[in-house]
Amino acid sequence: SLAADVELTARAAVDTMLALSNGALAGRPPHRFESSRAHFLVQRWYAVRERLPSIATSLWGAGCYALSEEGRARFEEFPEVLGDDLFINSLFSSEEVTMVRTDPVVVRTPLTLGDLIRVKRRSYRTQVPEYRGQEQGVISTGQREQARDLRDLFRRDPRRSVDIAIYVAVIALAR
Repeated sequence: SLAADVELTARAAVDTMLALSNGALAGRPPHRFESSRAHFLVQRWYAVRERLPSIATSLWGAGCYALSEEGRARFEEFPEVLGDDLFINSLFSSEEVTMVRTDPVVVRTPLTLGDLIRVKRRSYRTQVPEYRGQEQGVISTGQREQARDLRDLFRRDPRRSVDIAIYVAVIALAR
């Protein structure tokens, strides 16, 4: 799966397919957020997102993932949701997900804060509980991981407190 705002090199595609043909069930290349033309607050939001280990090691959040034939056999139909990567990620343990060492995919970020909030709002609206494996109102595994990552980022680098506050505020506004 490749989102419309993501660029994938031929090398990254081939390397990812090779990883899947060598036994990986699911995987993706690393990612890089391209926000240089975006509003300052959008840049700060992605500066935090770039540093969250839970996104760097999961199938969701990078706009790109691939499945082997065996991995694809774990479900019948793709859900009709925007965040299908969350659904796919929920089907695999972290040991079954391979981060392929290759060229990163380049994720083009929204340019304005309003656009970022709209994108996040649309994504959250389509994350229905049965695809997250959660009951309504329950914090998902990914959300818990992000909260832990944000806490750890603040402890490592308290100078990022304003960026972390922007990140949390955007998520709160979108929800």
